Amino acid sequence: MKPAFSTPLATLPLNSRETLYISLHQYGLRLHLDLRIWCCGQKRGRRRPSRKGITLPQERVEEFMEGLQRAHRRLVAWNSGLAGTLTVPALNDEGEGRAKP
Repeated sequence: MKPAFSTPLATLPLNSRETLYISLHQYGLRLHLDLRIWCCGQKRGRRRPSRKGITLPQERVEEFMEGLQRAHRRLVAWNSGLAGTLTVPALNDEGEGRAKP
């Protein structure tokens, strides 16, 4: 069963051909967050969802947002000249961050 795409909650143009769509959709009985790149299809002007993107079940969204917020804080620090004071964590076997020695 294919998910039904809902009206996007937000869009972010990436270039002249691609746009990132952020939307919620229901797949079966579960709600998912979908971050998907849409691009021009065969018919000029019509956008279609591509395979590029991620779909997260509702219970993983909070964890994803925490990671996104950490990345945002690092970008802000980098742009404010604090880059030299940051340590970028390595990933352990479980994919979790840990500070490099």
